[in-house]
Amino acid sequence: MYTAFYSHLKLLKHNRICPCNACATAPDLQLKIIVHCGELQFINIRNTTKPFGPSVIEVHRLLKNSVLSDNYSLLSQELVDEILMDNEKVSDSYDFKQGTDSYDGKEIAYQYAEIDPSKLKLNHIAPIKKIKFNREPDLIITKDFPINAEQLLEYLTNYKYRNLWTNGVDEIEYDEDEVTRLGTEHKCIIKGTELDFVTITKDGKPGQYVYGEYTESPAPLDELYQFYNITPVSEEESSLELELYWETHTFLKKMIMKLIGKRSFQKGITGSIEDLLQFSINNKIKEG
Repeated sequence: MYTAFYSHLKLLKHNRICPCNACATAPDLQLKIIVHCGELQFINIRNTTKPFGPSVIEVHRLLKNSVLSDNYSLLSQELVDEILMDNEKVSDSYDFKQGTDSYDGKEIAYQYAEIDPSKLKLNHIAPIKKIKFNREPDLIITKDFPINAEQLLEYLTNYKYRNLWTNGVDEIEYDEDEVTRLGTEHKCIIKGTELDFVTITKDGKPGQYVYGEYTESPAPLDELYQFYNITPVSEEESSLELELYWETHTFLKKMIMKLIGKRSFQKGITGSIEDLLQFSINNKIKEG
């Protein structure tokens, strides 16, 4: 659990795109694990079964203990005796010490081990490279929005909103339990055609938020990079600059893009940005 927990925090630290305070400070989180045993009873509250009884109260009391660390595993002595735990056979990551505290006039003994994250073998995080182009974008679309930059970024990166404003999209497939970060994937289904996107980034101007997506799916292109550059204007306004870069590997595809492709892309994407603007205005009105 500790390895999974700190590996995920490492992933958030290196690959996050959300600027909010919660995401920015997430890598500083620590984990306490409290384990106890005893007889349980159950009660139904609003169609939900919940445990109750003295043991449930005691395990909650154990959260307020004398351990100075905020990063530890604590096992009640009652549990240690029940499972016949042998400290000499416990992993090297755990050095259990004895402790005791008084709760409601009752002494509860426990054993606890402080966890040093630096000694954990965390999962490898593949480095994310920033995309860099040595040429001008193939297409640029700009639009001002009457919402702050953080809210606009939320509408762009939270895929539950995507089919509400993206022109022509029938469905968005994504992992609803995953926060969008560099390397995450989602799928756009447009008239039965699936477009697979990966979240990417590049350097932006000072103060800008940059969110990018990459796909190899859209015909007649071989590669498409699109970057949403958001610049805060005021507490209630922001400016969006959408940059598109594409690659075509054959002469025929280059001619298609030159003659009709670019115009078609511009029309569709401009429509989506207009829909995003209207979506933002409508939500702002609803929120008062």
